[in-house]
Amino acid sequence: MQALWWEMGGVAIGTYLFRWLPLGQPPQFLTSGFQEWLSFITPAVLGALIVTESMGTSDVGWTNPALWALLPAGAVAWYTRRLWGTLAAGLAAYLGLRALGL
Repeated sequence: MQALWWEMGGVAIGTYLFRWLPLGQPPQFLTSGFQEWLSFITPAVLGALIVTESMGTSDVGWTNPALWALLPAGAVAWYTRRLWGTLAAGLAAYLGLRALGL
């Protein structure tokens, strides 16, 4: 369990280092095309993690709460285009479905 916390801490530090120190150069140095390309990395990685986690379980059928939680999270993401609202909707749906015993 302690190793998991170390891993999560390392990922958090690495994530924010790359956000605060973009390739060791000030943001004005980066071209607008490269900055636009960098903006697609976070949603792509997040989408890959979500799909892998929800489809990677042994239960891929109708009783998998992770799959059902993707529906309200996807709707909120499409409507608001906000990361925190999407995460909150998906987490609330998942926890609600787990509480109902699904």
